Amino acid sequence: MFLDRSWEQHEQEFCKQIIFEVCTLFEGWAERICEDVFTSSASAGNAKSLQFPTSTKNGQVLGVQKVVDHANTGRSNLMYNEFFPSISSSNLNSWSDLDDNLRAYRYFKECRNAMIHSGGEVSQKIIDARSELELAQASGVASFSGGFLITPQNVGEPINLEIRDVILFSTVVRRTIFTLDAALSVSNACELLLEEKLRDLIATASKWQQLPTEPSKLEQRCHRMLSACNVPEPVDIKNVMSWMRSKALI
Repeated sequence: MFLDRSWEQHEQEFCKQIIFEVCTLFEGWAERICEDVFTSSASAGNAKSLQFPTSTKNGQVLGVQKVVDHANTGRSNLMYNEFFPSISSSNLNSWSDLDDNLRAYRYFKECRNAMIHSGGEVSQKIIDARSELELAQASGVASFSGGFLITPQNVGEPINLEIRDVILFSTVVRRTIFTLDAALSVSNACELLLEEKLRDLIATASKWQQLPTEPSKLEQRCHRMLSACNVPEPVDIKNVMSWMRSKALI
């Protein structure tokens, strides 16, 4: 294979595989989180909207902001006050770059679509998405560390990608997923998921059922329960413990 193909051809294959994997990862994540957070009637539409930057049409907000706004219509005080601050303060959270990150996603997603449906040729949609990405990059986007090369292309030509660009693309998508995890975590549905996780944990072992009565030890045990459920550190564990008591979890 290495004798029959140039390294440039191998790089294009690597680029194609990475784009396919990253787009599939993001689509699958969007579908799963929307199933968890929204009703079945809104889930599919919101999963699609998460893959587009914010826009407006006839005064209506569309794209990712529409989904975030939807999640906040039923906001949980527990999730917003106790868990959102620690999640949103992470270096991976890139809320200010979210729309530009999704512009990068649209460009590579259009490349992927053309590889599947158009024989790997550059389409006008790719040209348009590339222009949007170039404008975003020119404005200075912190998430685009080092910047995309974005090789110039013309309609009808074979898609030509840089391995450096698709690696940066995978990093941008990772940051986007983390940012949206934080933004959507404030919903009432996520509070219900937390309660469900804790109940499932309590059912697994007696140590979660037979809790210490001494206040400091009980607080430590509650910390461990949250950690076992892969839940971030709350702002004030005492507030979370009050909530756990109200749900008969402790």
